[in-house]
Amino acid sequence: ENGVVSVGVFHKSIDNPVYTNSFTLSDTTFQGRAYEQLDVSRPENAESGEISGIEFNWQQFFPALPAPFDGLGINFNYTFTDSSATIFGREDDVPFFGQSDEIGNIALLYEKYGFEARVAYSLNSDSLISAGANADGDVYRAERKVFDAKVSYRVHPRARVFVEFTNIDEEPLSSYQATPARVRGYEIYSWNANVGVSWNL
Repeated sequence: ENGVVSVGVFHKSIDNPVYTNSFTLSDTTFQGRAYEQLDVSRPENAESGEISGIEFNWQQFFPALPAPFDGLGINFNYTFTDSSATIFGREDDVPFFGQSDEIGNIALLYEKYGFEARVAYSLNSDSLISAGANADGDVYRAERKVFDAKVSYRVHPRARVFVEFTNIDEEPLSSYQATPARVRGYEIYSWNANVGVSWNL
């Protein structure tokens, strides 16, 4: 009552998926300039790919709590995947491009008196963002954990004003090559806020 629990299982088989191929050229010329070493990335087609997984979802509200806490709720979802892709010219398989093995979200909800509020914590595990000639050249986006929040108020049956905050904990975005010890990039982001009005037709 006042909640939902669901479990889903899925499998995808994909022919010729697009990925980013990264490789290095030595003693080459590009746009009229000579380079001893030039790193190149370009989109290419892989041979095939597969993604299999299971996803869980639970959302529950608690109207039996005393007011004003009877508007509280919780939402939890988690997806685990096992994926692979076959690239032309490579004997080993790689994880499917851009696909995290673990994706999760847990949120505290509140809905009452025209207010809706949500504070969420989300997780995305490592994912492959470009593939090299071998495993040593593969580049991954590192695991990322982020806090977000949103509050809205209904000012009209079809209109809401809202304010939302993203990346409250100022989680950086980092990448690495082959192993987490070989940091490829490290981008620092502050929190971000949006204020607006939403209208439902």
